[in-house]
Formats: sequence, C-alpha cells, structure tokens
Amino acid sequence: MTNKKHGALAPTTMTEAIAFAEALALSNMVPSNFKGKPGDILVAVQWGSEVGLPPMSALQNIAIINGKPTIYGDAALALITSHPQYAGHHEVIKNADDKNEAVAYCVVKRKVHGRIVK
Repeated sequence: MTNKKHGALAPTTMTEAIAFAEALALSNMVPSNFKGKPGDILVAVQWGSEVGLPPMSALQNIAIINGKPTIYGDAALALITSHPQYAGHHEVIKNADDKNEAVAYCVVKRKVHGRIVK
C-alpha cells in the first residue's frame, strides 16, 4: 500500500482503501467534515486521485459545496501550474463602474504544439 512516486501510504485495492478510510475517519488530524465519515474520505481520496492529488492533499483541499466536490485554495493553482501545457497566468482585480464592487478575472496561457494560446 505504498505509493512509489510519493513514498506515502496509498491504497491499491478496495480492501486497503476501505481500511485506510476507516483509520483516517477515526483520526483527529483530518478536517472536521471527514471525521467519522469513511465513505466521504474514500470518495474524496478517489476524486483527488483522478485530478492528481495525493490522498492527504485531497482531504485538505477538496470541499463539498451543494453536494459536489470542489478543489479550492492553492491546490487548484498548484494543479494548473504543474501541468506541462501551463505557460503562465495573471490575475486582475479592479473596481466596477459606479459601484463599490470589485471585478476579478484570471487569464491562463497554455502551450499547445509549441504555440502559446489563451
């Protein structure tokens, strides 16, 4: 049950995954929304694996919003910037006209067949 790439524990069978989730659900070191919920842990770890997050990173960086798993915080940016097609980004925050509201957007550039695309 060791992940050779990261050297960390990572389940390789469903039996190992269930045992792993059950052990983590008993821990005081998982986020409170996962305590006592091995099923949620199993789903979060699997979902994280599918997007490139190791198990513990998945538990720290996946939030459930309206029943849907979402990557939040710096994990989303880390996944994007580590992709081989990533070619840079910039963020813009400016005040909206005639209001006290801000408008924010992000432009991400990627390299496809040696050419930069937005």
